Amino acid sequence: MTDLPPAPATDKEREKIPVEEGASERGPIVRVDRIPETKVEKEAKEEGYIERVEKEVELKKPVTHKGQVLVTAPSAQKPKIVLPVSRQTYLNPKNWHLPVTTALRWLMTWVKRIIKMYPKGTVFQDESAT
Repeated sequence: MTDLPPAPATDKEREKIPVEEGASERGPIVRVDRIPETKVEKEAKEEGYIERVEKEVELKKPVTHKGQVLVTAPSAQKPKIVLPVSRQTYLNPKNWHLPVTTALRWLMTWVKRIIKMYPKGTVFQDESAT
């Protein structure tokens, strides 16, 4: 059921087959060229396992079935983050010079990180709430 030609049966037919050096009695040595790697395979080798898992899958176009949209690409959400400190507490230089063991110092550092990550989506807590 394969498309391969039948193996030669007689010794005379076997002599006609060109044999490379180093061939064994089992048959001729056949060279198989490597299949060139695709761009995706090269990128997968370069990045680690976690990067491959964390990479988001993006849909180029919506998935439809019989004219009905089943799945669309997710839209980016712009969260509004209310920080647990007021602007005055954050900008007070006295709070930044507290020892590292103080919880307020860690909170200030965390707030600074959130502001850098989401510069447009962060809002300080009201003065009256603190």
